Amino acid sequence: MHLSDSSTRLSNLALDLIAQEVRSTLGVQSSSGAVASQFLEEARDARTRLLPLLRAAGDQRDIDLILLIEGSFLSEELEHLTALPRKLASLNLAISQLNATVNLLRAMRETTTCQHADQFFTLDKNRIYSQPKDEAQQFFQSHAKRLDDLGTGRWEGAEADLIKARIRNVRVAREVYTELQEQALAPDEVREAPASYAA
Repeated sequence: MHLSDSSTRLSNLALDLIAQEVRSTLGVQSSSGAVASQFLEEARDARTRLLPLLRAAGDQRDIDLILLIEGSFLSEELEHLTALPRKLASLNLAISQLNATVNLLRAMRETTTCQHADQFFTLDKNRIYSQPKDEAQQFFQSHAKRLDDLGTGRWEGAEADLIKARIRNVRVAREVYTELQEQALAPDEVREAPASYAA
């Protein structure tokens, strides 16, 4: 992961809040009475504080930060949903796809490892935005759909805003990834030379 100093500070704030939001939300769903009310208050507090951080990650167009945040959400959900096999399968798939995305992102940045990938995705159904629909592109598409499906069941207030911010960030990450694909798969003569840091 390539996080800038500002992104690292933002991620440190966000990761603790994600754990609090997920635990509290699941606590509301599995409790009743005063206990559920306490969990609900904690969830609302976490969402209120987390929402501007998610929006900032999207505004910065920091794909590494967005993937780190989504990975944290998925890991927290996985840790607290061991009793729901169908949801576990969905979470495990999303985590596997996210890990593949991180690996492909690394490859996009090391262009010599993926320059010839274009020739293996020739059919229209295997391309998106004119670029190969690789596992990363599939993750962005399926994860945005997963979040949208999640939102339709609990679509109100700060919780809805949080899910919408996550969907927006996944779409931003997809745009950034597609730009990196275009650059990495471009012919040598049109690929931009790497920035020089020589004095």
